[in-house]
Amino acid sequence: MLPSHGRKGKGPRGGKRRPKRGNPQHPPDRVVRKTPSGSERTLIPVYRTVKDSDGTIKAVLDFGGPFPVEAVLLIAPSGRRTACLSTQLGCARGCRFCKTGTLGFVRNLSSEEILTQYEVLSREGGEPSNLVFMGMGEPLENLPEVQQGIHLLLRRKRGPALRHITISTAGIVPSIYKLAGEGPPVYLTLSVPSVKEEIRRKLMPGVSAYSLGEIKEALLYYRSRTGKRPTLAVVLMEGINDTLEDARLLLDYARGLDPLVNLIPYNPVAGLPYRSAEDKTIQSFYRVLTEAKIPTVRRFPRGRGVCGACGQLGASLFVEGIHGSKWTEVLEHAE
Repeated sequence: MLPSHGRKGKGPRGGKRRPKRGNPQHPPDRVVRKTPSGSERTLIPVYRTVKDSDGTIKAVLDFGGPFPVEAVLLIAPSGRRTACLSTQLGCARGCRFCKTGTLGFVRNLSSEEILTQYEVLSREGGEPSNLVFMGMGEPLENLPEVQQGIHLLLRRKRGPALRHITISTAGIVPSIYKLAGEGPPVYLTLSVPSVKEEIRRKLMPGVSAYSLGEIKEALLYYRSRTGKRPTLAVVLMEGINDTLEDARLLLDYARGLDPLVNLIPYNPVAGLPYRSAEDKTIQSFYRVLTEAKIPTVRRFPRGRGVCGACGQLGASLFVEGIHGSKWTEVLEHAE
């Protein structure tokens, strides 16, 4: 039996306010109660967590809508904790290889809802040292709330420093320029399954309005304004983007950009036809890049056992039965 946090029955102490459920235009109300010490506690809707055998913790939160929001805490063998947060309920980009992309778009999450995910993960697995906006949704299409969420987190007494915060994007060019001008100057990761334009557009139809050349120019501008080196994240899929030719084309794209590269094996999603590239193929791809002095990291899956790995969010184990009248109490850290 997996844990369900909160009290059964009548809802939060100290008031009768209840969330409006099931309507994506009306997310649950935020209920705040003062403690005797004067600090605030935020009451949030029910959430459930599950822990993978590798230590990964996935939280499933009901913010109202047809399906829940998922957030993940990745715990490395060294003990380093990375919080992976969602920024939208669903996603409009429709990436073919991503579970969230199959759900459609419902609404943007508020900065409070983003902060709530962080609070829940901290409560369940300890305070994260790193923060990545790589969960459900396209962060740069909800930029004002993401910016506000980062500012709120940076005001905490504990939590990640600015140099440990990364936003992942499918390549929303206007928002890259906007973030460069407005800040905060976080790291940027570009999800780029292929630098063959026709393949990329098939895999990521929602960002076909922006060419790879335009995205590269935006990343170069972002680096010139912030000093932050970009990362290219490549999900390697068997027979689609895993050849030596693909590696050499990626190398050509990287020239002048001076990026870091993350090679990620595809994480399986039920109902989708893709498979991960074989280990030896990934190693050959890796060798092409490293021999050309491109800093490259092979990422190994974490959280697959709870559908918490890259591309799997939305394949919740708890979609049924999460809605209810329970609440949980999470400390909101003041300045």
